[in-house]
Amino acid sequence: MTPMLRPSSLAVVLFLMLAPTATALQSDPFSDVLYRGNLQRTGEQDGPGLTGDPLLRWRFQTGGPIVVSPILVDGVVYVGSWDHNLYALEEATGEIRWVFRAGAGFFSSPAYHQGVLFAGGNDGVLYAIDAETGLEKWRFKADEPIWSSPALVDGLLVVGGIDGFVYGLESESGELLWKIDTEGMIWASSPAVDDGVAYIGASAIDTEGKGRVMAIDLKAGTEKWSVFTHGGIYNSPAVAEGNVYVASQDGTLHAYDEATGDEVWSLNESGGYGSSPAISQGMVYVSTRDGYLERIDATNGTRLWRLHYSRKLGSSPAVVGDLTYVVNNNGELWAVNTVDGQPKWGYPTGSEAAGSPVVFDGVVYVGTGKHNLGEGEGFLYAISS
Repeated sequence: MTPMLRPSSLAVVLFLMLAPTATALQSDPFSDVLYRGNLQRTGEQDGPGLTGDPLLRWRFQTGGPIVVSPILVDGVVYVGSWDHNLYALEEATGEIRWVFRAGAGFFSSPAYHQGVLFAGGNDGVLYAIDAETGLEKWRFKADEPIWSSPALVDGLLVVGGIDGFVYGLESESGELLWKIDTEGMIWASSPAVDDGVAYIGASAIDTEGKGRVMAIDLKAGTEKWSVFTHGGIYNSPAVAEGNVYVASQDGTLHAYDEATGDEVWSLNESGGYGSSPAISQGMVYVSTRDGYLERIDATNGTRLWRLHYSRKLGSSPAVVGDLTYVVNNNGELWAVNTVDGQPKWGYPTGSEAAGSPVVFDGVVYVGTGKHNLGEGEGFLYAISS
């Protein structure tokens, strides 16, 4: 597919250029860049974070909401929108390099591997796109939309579909190597990978209100273990220190033993947990469905603090050093001290936000737009100090 080129002046609103030009996130072209920062999906970002008061560096407008997180590779920001486009933007200015047009909107955050981007669309297609040119390399068609963000391990591309299957594809060609049925639906849960095993959440279709966490041996494409939860799984697991952390719709945050699937601890929240958990230095950071950000001891599930920052569920947290970054449903970006839970600063974007913030080289990137079937405009904000 030929990329659609547009004059940057029609799409970019350049506000403030007070921060220095950011360096590349990855200088090694063979390095992978993934949703939630790493294969384990811990939400830890490369940073460094912002110093000083937040200011708008640039803002890029799209024709539909941005409900995914961007990635940054070698001075380029890649992000998909519900307007059917995946954009490559200059990191320093937000100007367009190229635009890739898909058959439907993007709900899957892109992944990068050896010069190729991989992202799933609402048309059920997983696209492989040349990161330099924006040209399509191959495509894989699932039976239902792909809202899961891919993971890459030793040439194997792993992604879940709303059809309930987890697919293992050869990254060079898109050839299907294996698929495994979770017997449910995989909504926005992206596989977390550690030591040759992928962990993913699903919502069962045959038992009302049930969810399932499955561990998959990547080499064989077979189930290693699975556990059922009393609520569906609509977020991505995170793996750290031998445990798998995941939230279910019944309001419970679970910690499972990575090797066996045995529950290590669980913590119930009356308002319900909705975000993907972030894990950093033995602590879990997670958003509740009634607008709290919480810090929890990863070893025993003890809640250490909670901050009310939203009227309902905000984004999944991103952690850089001593700050946790999170966006509420009104589009207010918050930086919160990880130790005591006190806000350091806030920045109002003025639009509903759903994607997790990405922090690199003193800049926070966050997408906004009304999260209702892709209606209305979207913006990608670059906020520096």
